[in-house]
Amino acid sequence: MEHYDFDLYEILGLSPDCQEAEVRAAYKKHALQHHPDRNGGHQSELFLKIKTAYDVLSDHDKRCNYDAFHESKQFARDRRPLSAKEAAWLVDQQKRSWGVKEIHPFAVCILCDSCPCPADGVCSGCGMTYCQMCVRRMHCRDGITPHFPLKSSTEFSERLKTEGAEKERERKLLKGNTNQWMMHDADFRHKRDVYRARALREDKSLCQYYAWGQTRYTVHLAMWLASDDCDADITFSQDDDGRQRIKVVPTGQPTLLDRAFAHGVDTTRQGEAFTFDAMHAMTFVMLKATPGERWQRLFHGDADGARELPLAEPRHSVSEEQSGGFAPANHWTVAGRKDTESEWYEVVINVLVPEATERRHLNVTLHNDEIKVHVKHWMAWERQMNSRLLTWEDGHTSATHIDMSQSTWILTRDDKGRKCVQFTLSEWMEGANKNQSSSIQRQLKSAKGRMLCEDADEFFMYELVEAEMFLRAGAVFKARGKLSEKARDLVEEMEKMEERHGGAEAKEELHRSPFRDVWEDDETGEERRLMVRSEDGGEIEEAAEWYRRALAEEEAAWNEEVEEEARLAELRRSEAMKATTEREKAAAQAALERLEREQKEATIRRKEQAAKNREYALELQAKLGKDLSQSGVAAGASAPLQAAMGVVEARAAAAAAARANPPPPKPIAKAAAAREYGAGTAAAEEERGDAAAVSTASLSKSGYWFEDTGDTVKVCVPLEQYLHGEALPKDCASAKFTDLRATLEVRLGSTNYVLDTGELAHMIDAAACSCKLRPKTKRVVLEMAKLDKEKKWKKLTA
Repeated sequence: MEHYDFDLYEILGLSPDCQEAEVRAAYKKHALQHHPDRNGGHQSELFLKIKTAYDVLSDHDKRCNYDAFHESKQFARDRRPLSAKEAAWLVDQQKRSWGVKEIHPFAVCILCDSCPCPADGVCSGCGMTYCQMCVRRMHCRDGITPHFPLKSSTEFSERLKTEGAEKERERKLLKGNTNQWMMHDADFRHKRDVYRARALREDKSLCQYYAWGQTRYTVHLAMWLASDDCDADITFSQDDDGRQRIKVVPTGQPTLLDRAFAHGVDTTRQGEAFTFDAMHAMTFVMLKATPGERWQRLFHGDADGARELPLAEPRHSVSEEQSGGFAPANHWTVAGRKDTESEWYEVVINVLVPEATERRHLNVTLHNDEIKVHVKHWMAWERQMNSRLLTWEDGHTSATHIDMSQSTWILTRDDKGRKCVQFTLSEWMEGANKNQSSSIQRQLKSAKGRMLCEDADEFFMYELVEAEMFLRAGAVFKARGKLSEKARDLVEEMEKMEERHGGAEAKEELHRSPFRDVWEDDETGEERRLMVRSEDGGEIEEAAEWYRRALAEEEAAWNEEVEEEARLAELRRSEAMKATTEREKAAAQAALERLEREQKEATIRRKEQAAKNREYALELQAKLGKDLSQSGVAAGASAPLQAAMGVVEARAAAAAAARANPPPPKPIAKAAAAREYGAGTAAAEEERGDAAAVSTASLSKSGYWFEDTGDTVKVCVPLEQYLHGEALPKDCASAKFTDLRATLEVRLGSTNYVLDTGELAHMIDAAACSCKLRPKTKRVVLEMAKLDKEKKWKKLTA
């Protein structure tokens, strides 16, 4: 077999249990990056390794041979490649039995289950492999009676299997229901190895190895110990924040607990530990620093109620039921086998919250394998999903899978009308047939297979806490008749064990609490008994009643605080709205007054300015002795005024004079005649009658246009429509230019056509402007020289 100095799975980024399709996809992905065609024809060493890994893993026989001795596979322990001598020896052995002449090149050496020698036989009784050295040695497996290797299935092998099954049944009967906390050595070694692996990687399921409970005065802690001597080293210390810490290290094992208590512990009174040798467990009782204080959590950083024995109704409930029937399983996390089908379950988790809770108080999270409900200043509830493994009849296992992307939550009420946060989770698991469904349901409902990791109780720690609290604080906990069935059986088993070892005194000492003086009656000195009426008719309260009362008081106080906060917020909101309304009203009134004041000031300024303009215009009129009406300025008669004042001031003075001395209105008949007989034809002159021989018409609608040529601005005026097919006469056009105006007059027959551009957009050089005729195109061109050569004219007039 060829040896590889690199991991074939690692070079492709795959796991050893990958499928053939995943091998092809991984090779294609890496080849696209490292192929020689993508690297200028250069074939790298990495690509050669990728090609080698694909060639081996894509071939079924080559992959089986590689997996047989690959260090990451489970077969590495009992299989390896054949050496040359072993292959020759195996050929000789099988040649005599089956006539084999050669060994397949991908063959591997199967080792004997009893020794490291190559095996050449399988026991038909139990399935163990054996070699020629162990063929005369007795062996056994899976509880079967020890026997010599059997080469064929006989009546004797069937009898061995029957005897083994009977012995297993007897072992279970001897174990009994009351001994469910005790383990056989093989079971304990397996649990110990699992604990060690979890502790080294700080797995979330490490919390399942302890549980705790509380009464009004004491806190009780129960732990499962993975040590062979059923003992642990317990150390107390104090951290920098003044919190009391506890460190629990089982003998010869990694640390179980190294945490700080969330509440105060009475350090003046020493706690007491109690070990149970046969159960690999230990309990510890401590005194509260503040008697009557309800602890919400045991350790700092834990969620509320995590691993706590509920004295009252739990804060959450979990229910799951099949809701979607069967559906194909396409993901490896859904089912252990690809050819099976899966079931869809709907998991409903209700987390109780106070009655006054609203969405603004909640912070709810669904992330990966955990769910959280944080209520502001009240509760920090967090739970993690349990990794549940289901065992099937054929021996294979499969895991359940929670699809958080299809899960949601709402704030609602449960069946009893209590307000709660309700999670609806989508769960997939491998489908079970009718024969296996009952077994699967038992596994799902068992203490180990609960949905939430903090609720799973594989080692029955909750029952152990309950039994310990009854034994150490029975006077303030509960009566024996109110214990759960498993806790009561455990107490009886403890009493029998103590009585066997130490007699009646040891049994009585088992019920003696180290802190009984805390709840002793001051008058009689006797321990208070539960639910016993005193002489004055009062009743002593047990732990469950105290817990419910304390929880109700805290919840009522929180509800009152929330209601008071809501009332104050509503009061602040109403005051803010009132203040806003008043501010808006005051602002509107101020704006109205300001508007009125500005209007008055503007009216006064206009009157003053009008008076100034009138006086200024009259002074100019007296000085120049000429009418400065608006029409006169527009016609170009303002040359003396412009020479005296300048263009800009002359325009302002003319406007002021026009407002001071408005021109007389034009005669309506004359204006109408000018508009009516604007065409200048002979028929118009005859119809006009007494009108002047020469009429005036406007060229504003002739379709003229302008063009900025750089230094000049050309205005083209087409005249073809006014010529009626005749030629354009010479010297028929004349133009007048000022700094901001151009006027064109064209005499055609008895009609004088006028184009007044009005105020130009920019100033021109009037002396450099000219008017040119274009007889061929029958148009007139005004060439106006720009005063500012750099300015681009985007429009002709202002």
